[in-house]
Amino acid sequence: MMDEIGIEKVLDVKTSTDLFATELIRAGSVLKYPVLKNRKNYTGYSAKPAKHPALCEMLDTVFFDEFATGDECLIWPLGKTV
Repeated sequence: MMDEIGIEKVLDVKTSTDLFATELIRAGSVLKYPVLKNRKNYTGYSAKPAKHPALCEMLDTVFFDEFATGDECLIWPLGKTV
């Protein structure tokens, strides 16, 4: 998908796959720590993070603080529910 929109040309790599072998990418997760619901992995389909107090707190304290450290960044969502 990234190659289809030309991201590799903008970032001067052969393919978007090459990004994962460079310092150009910093992979992370909005919900950094494991989240379970009813003893199963939280998939993001049930309670929306911004509407659940504990998940909202994780967004405010972990996610935003982590991404605030970058001067310039492009946030590229990956996953089924992003």
